[in-house]
Amino acid sequence: MIEKQTKAILTIGIPFNTVAHMSGMETGPRQPPAGSRPRAALAMDPALLPQLLDAAAWRRLRQTVDLVSASAFDDFTEPAALRALAEAEVLLTCWGCPPLTESVLAAAPRLRSIIHAAGSVKSHVTATCWERGLSVSSAAAANAAPVAEFTVAMVLLANKQIWQAREEYRAVRGRHDWRTRFSTAGNFRRVIGVVGASHIGRHVIELLRPHDLRILVHDPYLTAEEAARLGVEAAELDTLCARSDVVTLHAQSCRRPGGRSRAGTWRPCGTAPL
Repeated sequence: MIEKQTKAILTIGIPFNTVAHMSGMETGPRQPPAGSRPRAALAMDPALLPQLLDAAAWRRLRQTVDLVSASAFDDFTEPAALRALAEAEVLLTCWGCPPLTESVLAAAPRLRSIIHAAGSVKSHVTATCWERGLSVSSAAAANAAPVAEFTVAMVLLANKQIWQAREEYRAVRGRHDWRTRFSTAGNFRRVIGVVGASHIGRHVIELLRPHDLRILVHDPYLTAEEAARLGVEAAELDTLCARSDVVTLHAQSCRRPGGRSRAGTWRPCGTAPL
């Protein structure tokens, strides 16, 4: 997953010749000349660096940008972090990046882009970033793929009642009428409830499409036209829980007006696995 993130991030905004070299298609210089590359800083939990960037990724990164520091910062009040912010045109972020508040951005007068090597940017990209006109990209789409693949595997196994069968087999350890005991196991025409038509939720829907399943979706922002395009049925949350054989949750914990959390209203209903 991290490899996918890194490749996706490092090809954003790179001159064509550099992208061609990185993909093995030589058409020009191997890298932009020194001084013409944007200056970049790293903002994330420092412990993530060995997981996020292996030796090959470090080489690609250094071919693409001039790093103002090889260290990653998770505290923008540190003197070294402030020096890096003062020079940075690009901020490569990941989990653990502090919020980019008005005071932080004031210390980064040259900053033009925030490139996030993970999914949501809501924890660190503030309204001031948009007001300043910074470009922001993330690896949300790349992140969605492995999560959706795992989710679909679990949905199909849940309908096969694999965990109930495992526990019963451990307890019985002998001859048993398994076909009668799990006579309803299977995926044929089962109902799957998807809570949240997010990047991951939509990818799950797409991967479930080849199976003979009925898909219900609860998302307050999903229009009837979009539901039809996705080939799903929009449903209220209580209805989705009551009708679904399996429910998979892909909605973020977002604050509604008045301070209520959408996730805080969640209450499982019926007997569907979650």
